[in-house]
Amino acid sequence: MSPDTPQPEPLCFVIPVFNEARALPELVDSLRPILDARGARLLLVDDGSTDETIHVLRKLRANDPRIGHIRLSRNFGKEQALSAGLKAVPEGHGVLVMDGDGQHTPDAVRALLAEADAYSDAQLVFGVRRDRDYQGGIERLLSRLFYRIAAIGARQSMDPRTGDFFLARAPAADVLRRFEGAHLVWKGVYGFVGLERRTVEIDIAPRHAGRSRIGMGSRLGLAVRAMVWTSKAPLHLISLTGLLISAIAFLTGLYSIGEYFVTGVTAPGFYTLIVTQSLIGGMILLSLGVIAQYLAAILDNTSARPSVIVADETGLPEFHE
Repeated sequence: MSPDTPQPEPLCFVIPVFNEARALPELVDSLRPILDARGARLLLVDDGSTDETIHVLRKLRANDPRIGHIRLSRNFGKEQALSAGLKAVPEGHGVLVMDGDGQHTPDAVRALLAEADAYSDAQLVFGVRRDRDYQGGIERLLSRLFYRIAAIGARQSMDPRTGDFFLARAPAADVLRRFEGAHLVWKGVYGFVGLERRTVEIDIAPRHAGRSRIGMGSRLGLAVRAMVWTSKAPLHLISLTGLLISAIAFLTGLYSIGEYFVTGVTAPGFYTLIVTQSLIGGMILLSLGVIAQYLAAILDNTSARPSVIVADETGLPEFHE
């Protein structure tokens, strides 16, 4: 390499893990050739695992100084673990984020790196699934519905294909590590930053060990947080619904007055009254519930509590100077 050739920026893999003790040795071994070829470092973020994950991480660190770890005090969730990992990487480093369950294969990583090498202007390069066969019909329908609702009044676009398998060049990584908060949603962040991006299709492999711990309840909770973080649509819908109900009530009142003068009816229908009151009461409770979600997000993000607590970061890899 000639003196005038720009040096490639240092790269660090950031991998959040939770109870992945069985899968980690195989995962790290599969990535070693890429670490060797790129001169990269590997940072594993233990999100409060309750199995032998931390012992496996310490052993990996002892055998290879390029591999390091930090440990969170408890399970804060993948979004916060990723945030902690990004903040632990020094400025000026590119970051490659991937899952710790082995589904992001070395071939997928090489495809991501090749796309980044081919398009040097792209600040973010995402690996997206080639197909969606892993999702059931109902899950696909709910996913499409969520993204369509989230697009209404959204402050930024949210690409449903992008996830936590991407490469961020050093300037983009420096931007991403500025984001924090208890209700942080990375899918919304990727759209918010507005940086040049590319996508490359990849195949997802089966997990190395264990099974996914993200159930329908967790997915629903994440969807609610994402909705609150990215969109004002629920608040707009409440306003529109209130306006519609008010208009219906006004027209019903006009109809009742007209009916009185035309037919002399003085007693409105009992069932009409009950249905109307039930509808309005239900809408009031639903509206309060939606508003409560936003108030909870405000409380979490403005309180003095840290969004994540790092219990141990003595095992950081030896980064490039």
